[in-house]
Amino acid sequence: MANTISEQIAVDPAGDNQFVSRCLPQRMGNTANISYGGCTLGVGIEAACATLLCSVRKLRDTRTFATREVIVSQEAKDGTRRPCMSMLLDFQAREKASMFVFSAPPSRSYSPPEKCKSRTQIAQTLVEEKLVSEELAHLHNIMFGLMNRFFDSRLAPEGISAQNLSGLVSGPPTSHAHYSALGFMMDANLSFLPLTHNNLSLQDAAACSSLDFSMRIFTNDLDLTKWHMRELKCVVGQEGRTYSESRLWDEKGNMVANMSQQSIMRPKPGQKEPIRASL
Repeated sequence: MANTISEQIAVDPAGDNQFVSRCLPQRMGNTANISYGGCTLGVGIEAACATLLCSVRKLRDTRTFATREVIVSQEAKDGTRRPCMSMLLDFQAREKASMFVFSAPPSRSYSPPEKCKSRTQIAQTLVEEKLVSEELAHLHNIMFGLMNRFFDSRLAPEGISAQNLSGLVSGPPTSHAHYSALGFMMDANLSFLPLTHNNLSLQDAAACSSLDFSMRIFTNDLDLTKWHMRELKCVVGQEGRTYSESRLWDEKGNMVANMSQQSIMRPKPGQKEPIRASL
């Protein structure tokens, strides 16, 4: 079991343009017995820059751009390989100058890190306030323990996730290594964000998992050892699918990355009408 994010996303050469992950992917943020998608995403990015098997194919190499296709597969018990993710990664050489420099701000002001609590701290507070049981809080800490192991992650009190702990509470009112780690982190929470915003948890859906994603990086000098602020938004839910976005800003207020993601959101049998939610 990996103790750091660097260990979790590490890969070793397994032949020409072939790489194998050093650690098995871990489970997080899903009631199904499947691994957290960010583990595979981080490994795929790591393989493109340099248990899961990654096949890398060179699609384009110019003076400015390089494109790589990564097929991530798993080895079954019978020895066959089953593809589980495909990725297309575009790299661009550092430009000599920028014609424009601008960045969309967060949609509102958020508390600084020193005034925010971790998931574990919030869960303990909710137990003390008798809003959730110790069993539920323990289950939540297990489900999201992988992120806590790798990152000092805190929830802004202004966001709904800090108020209902990603839907765990239904009652109260709601008011190169760095880039690989970025992919791991940006994937978190997006698939079940609509549940959180409607005071529901993963147990309330029959299926909830990411289908496709697109991550964009807006800086050549990403430093995840510094504090960053991440904002998540639901955009649309229709036809059993949802679309959400995640944006990341540095301490100076510059947006450094975003991720858009489509997810499956399948209701449990017996739900006759969809939940009419408002943004």
